[in-house]
Amino acid sequence: MKFRIGAIFSDVGISFKISHKVVKLIWNDLEKEINLSDEYNKVHKDYTLVFLYSARESNDFFVTNPTISKRYKVVEYVIYMPYKEIQKDTDIYNIFLHYMEKGIRNIFEQYNINQYQIDDIFSKIRMKVIGNKEYLP
Repeated sequence: MKFRIGAIFSDVGISFKISHKVVKLIWNDLEKEINLSDEYNKVHKDYTLVFLYSARESNDFFVTNPTISKRYKVVEYVIYMPYKEIQKDTDIYNIFLHYMEKGIRNIFEQYNINQYQIDDIFSKIRMKVIGNKEYLP
């Protein structure tokens, strides 16, 4: 397993719901389409790359520095999304997918991981989930 995706919300009252089906779509497509770079493998060989999404009251987008666990063999990043912007959107997935893609790109750039497939992955997911009641949280 190269990737994992999850959520973490540490600020009281600041959270949003995303269907596990949407998270699974992203995860499966990343696993299938993306190869980790030699640069990543040189530093973190056999480590799973974990993307946690979150939001905070400060309402800004940013990606944390990695937390690395030798015990669990994971490299974990938190992608903070603008909470107010997500709450205002009539379809939460417009904004969520935008910031998830942006965060993953940011992380991939650090390790020179090929991002060619990212556009395709997120375009297909957007077409599948936005406005589709099957994916409501």
